[in-house]
Amino acid sequence: SAPMVFLLPPPPEEVSSSQRTLTLTCLLRGFYPEDVSVEWQKNQETLDGGAYDVMPPRKEKGGAGEGSYFLYSRLGVPRDEWDRGTSYVCMVVHEGL
Repeated sequence: SAPMVFLLPPPPEEVSSSQRTLTLTCLLRGFYPEDVSVEWQKNQETLDGGAYDVMPPRKEKGGAGEGSYFLYSRLGVPRDEWDRGTSYVCMVVHEGL
């Protein structure tokens, strides 16, 4: 089954703080099999893999997603780019898509 993809903005506590880097999170849920590829793009340019973290897929426990997988990826973005409205995209490749 294809992953559901959620792109989450920086948490309010980061935005309201004076941190120079904000965190974008890409959450994938409900996919099977576990083979999936995640990459990030900034203004349609693919970012280097060292710019973000991707958690290994984990099995969903209980509920409707039992037996499928989830994972998340986090990308740190400079606050000034976020404030300027720079476009960020989480790209997902999975056989169910």
